[in-house]
Amino acid sequence: MLDTVDRPGLPDNLTLQKLLMQKLTPDEIAKRYGVTRAAVTYRMRHHLKTYTYTTKSPVLSQMPWDLADLPNRAELMVVGSFRGLRRLVAHRLDGQAPDLYMRAFLNRVARGEVLALVDGEWAYVPRSEEDGDLVVRWPDGAPAPTEIQKQLFARPAD
Repeated sequence: MLDTVDRPGLPDNLTLQKLLMQKLTPDEIAKRYGVTRAAVTYRMRHHLKTYTYTTKSPVLSQMPWDLADLPNRAELMVVGSFRGLRRLVAHRLDGQAPDLYMRAFLNRVARGEVLALVDGEWAYVPRSEEDGDLVVRWPDGAPAPTEIQKQLFARPAD
């Protein structure tokens, strides 16, 4: 079976993610790159895990946590630390301008902390060796970060 990641004409996953953030449809992306809509949606479903019948935003689809089943999901979504992380990912995907939430988040990262979901609440925790160069504590049991996630969650250079 042909791996669509290597299919001529399709952009790399990060580029595809950026196009989705620009609100391009699979049809528009397919026309732009001279491929079928099916090739684009296959990549979105199977490689990016973003295109389902209940599509998450491209930013939320990259998060390592599945907040959907948590009873306090609505509260978790509006906490400043998580907003800062979301703004950072959006900035890296589509160049959204930095805001106060993102700056506050990056200040904490610069002080040697990462964002973690601890007992159902967001918390900044001291960076450990296991965190590597990520700005988040990757949750136990979650799939290893993809190459896109490594780029999106990378700690900024000093």
